[in-house]
Amino acid sequence: MSITEQIAEYVREGESSRHTLGVEVEHFVLDRDNRPVPFETISNLIQTIGEEYHWPLDIVDGHVIGLKADLYAISLEPACQLEISIDPFESIDEIRDAYRQFVGLWSPRLDLLGYRLVNHGQHPDVESGLCDPDVYPLIEKKRYEYMDQYLRERGNYGRYMMRASASTQVSIDFSSEADLRKKLAVATLLAPILALDMENSTAEHVFSREKSHLLRLQEWQDLDPDRTGFIPGSLSSSFGYLGYAEELYHRPLLVLTHDGVTENAGSLSLFDYTDPEGKAFRRELLDENGQISQKLIEHTISMFFFHIRVKRFLEIRVADCVPENRVLRFAALIKGIFYHEENLDKLTEELGTVTQTQQVDRAFEEIFREGRNAVIYNDRTAAEWIGYITDLAAEGLSEEERKYLI
Repeated sequence: MSITEQIAEYVREGESSRHTLGVEVEHFVLDRDNRPVPFETISNLIQTIGEEYHWPLDIVDGHVIGLKADLYAISLEPACQLEISIDPFESIDEIRDAYRQFVGLWSPRLDLLGYRLVNHGQHPDVESGLCDPDVYPLIEKKRYEYMDQYLRERGNYGRYMMRASASTQVSIDFSSEADLRKKLAVATLLAPILALDMENSTAEHVFSREKSHLLRLQEWQDLDPDRTGFIPGSLSSSFGYLGYAEELYHRPLLVLTHDGVTENAGSLSLFDYTDPEGKAFRRELLDENGQISQKLIEHTISMFFFHIRVKRFLEIRVADCVPENRVLRFAALIKGIFYHEENLDKLTEELGTVTQTQQVDRAFEEIFREGRNAVIYNDRTAAEWIGYITDLAAEGLSEEERKYLI
């Protein structure tokens, strides 16, 4: 089995008949003057709570950066954004309960230290131009140090993305390669609409005053073409596991982690490290059968930040960090559309004229400028599309869960 076949098989093993939703929310942790919590302070708090509840700690480069609680995991993003990853649940009520359990525990502890959780797509002071993102340090994690160095040379907004942005993400299951292909295509087509519905910004962007919508997404669109935007072939009828694996195998890896050691990979790819013809072949990355470890596969996938990312599930990454009610609305939209075959088929047919991701990018550009008034697909405004997919989602949900769409 080749390494690309191995990556493809890893993704294939995620196939599931379940209909779960995995929800992740990144939060700013700020004091009353909007200054972020110091790394040592939040790391110590994570360790204290983990030891108190006997929850396993995540230690990287000698520092506590996360833990696994009963219903969720906690991790620190590049500039001390606190991310909750809720366990996959089929019920939105269970997602709500897990999130409330998190807030109920962590908010009072942070308050005692003079900090609060802030649900916003951009750091408020960076968004309004009151300060430059470089005033905020990155946490003590080699991966982020190398990412910061590399992304500064690739696009314009790596330092904004790492230090001053926060998102909400929802992940869904796929049952087969064909099911993944259909869901990936629909998620790609809906990305600008979902992003606008989950927009959470309050000011003109300091570096883009003529484009005042989807500020966080503007950064991601000009970050690094090798690892952001859309997966090549997202709208193709031939998209599959192996083609996706080939893309990851030959793109710059940026960071390599092996046996607990993180190093700067820069423009070298996994091919360069694992093929005897590669520029930096490392025999120790292969076992006796010429295979790589599952950890290296997972690391490789994690180094690509597409708007819609394929792991052992499909991860929809276009939403800003939003308050609880909108987190639950996002989950309800995704559930009502992607776990309802008739809705998937209807959207596939209605948007059949959008065959290239460049058309989706143009929809983003229109929304950046015009917001809900932007005319995008089929001569409908973005606002009309939001209303339409909300109605579709309601048809795909139980009467009890439709309340979350409000």
